Amino acid sequence: MNHYILLHEFSASSISWSLVLTKLQHSNSKPVRRDLVFRALSAKVNSMVKLNRELDKLSTFGQRLLVEPQGTQLTFEEAKALEQLQPCGIMLRARNFAFRKSYSEWLALYERLLTDIRNAIGRESLIVSIDHEGGRVVRPPQPITRFPYARAYANSCREVAQAMALELKSLGVNMSCAPVADIDEGSPVIQQRAFSSRRDEVCVHALEFASGLMMNGIAPVAKHFPGHGAAAQDSHFALPVVQRTLEELREHELQPFKALIEAGVPAIMTAHLLLPKVDPKEPATTSRKILSEILREELGFQGVVIADALGMKAISDKVQENSLSIAGMRATLDVFAFVGDSVSLQDALNTAQEMQSAVRLHKVEEQEFFDSISRIEVLLSGLNSYPVQALDSSVFERHAALAKRLDPLSEWTKFQYIPAGFD
Repeated sequence: MNHYILLHEFSASSISWSLVLTKLQHSNSKPVRRDLVFRALSAKVNSMVKLNRELDKLSTFGQRLLVEPQGTQLTFEEAKALEQLQPCGIMLRARNFAFRKSYSEWLALYERLLTDIRNAIGRESLIVSIDHEGGRVVRPPQPITRFPYARAYANSCREVAQAMALELKSLGVNMSCAPVADIDEGSPVIQQRAFSSRRDEVCVHALEFASGLMMNGIAPVAKHFPGHGAAAQDSHFALPVVQRTLEELREHELQPFKALIEAGVPAIMTAHLLLPKVDPKEPATTSRKILSEILREELGFQGVVIADALGMKAISDKVQENSLSIAGMRATLDVFAFVGDSVSLQDALNTAQEMQSAVRLHKVEEQEFFDSISRIEVLLSGLNSYPVQALDSSVFERHAALAKRLDPLSEWTKFQYIPAGFD
């Protein structure tokens, strides 16, 4: 019998040195080396003590959260909450930029905000993310370039990705929640945000855009898995129901994500929608069938799965009912994004406490919890940290000319995508 396999039968709270030695002696014809047994047992105990210490820290669970600051300055209450949670990252919104100030003024205020956030969280590596697709999905004020939606720059993906990456890095951003890998099939919330209504074109352009971001130092987040293009409702306001079978998904919606996974996309964002022919009980964000069995096992994705904004009505009820954390962890969701007007830092704190309780009470698999932490740590280790710095006006002039060339009549303004509470 292998000594080290046998040692795993004993927990830190019930180890009896003499019992271990007796069992080992009876299971072996050769004399047992006590020094090796004690050394192995000590290592086992130390490992378990360290594990228990990690579970005692709220920040261990905070590492699975993405949160947002509420304004252009960090409040005392926010700083205190961030110190407790130590989330893996933040998501920026328009509210974090002083729109009525000049470029130099709003950039200085923003730099102070980001510095205060970093100091409060105290992590060496931090996700600084933003929704930055183009059109109305652009958060910072001018002179940051407002490119049109993806449909307009589909044939210039790498050029636009390079320009966006340069501007985002000047804001200290290292992750962009793009590309949209959905196929436009008339969903009121997708349309021009998708590269195309044709599957193969979406595969090509989403891959080009994601590659362009990665080559220029920004981590892309492909969204919205397993596909939002056929949803007849806007998940900001209701839970869409999509009547797709798994076979139909495999042939259509999953193909762009498959291409991105094979190319090494580091993160994927979920869609808040229900697929009753795949999982009749749970929306995609909390579905083990969709996230674990399909995304991870079938498609082979080993990166980080991030929830779309939890402030969306399609999922926010689960937050308020305290049923999100366990369902999400069981589904192998990695990062819970507390973004949107209907969720707060207090909700994030509550969720971290719920996670802590669930792991302690073995309501979720401890190994799966730490597997998720490992995936997040791998992602963090690959992110760059950029200083906030002003760009020369010539850079913005060049990018503005590119945006004008791609959409000379500003057609993007005709798509009335204005989800209240998520700007």
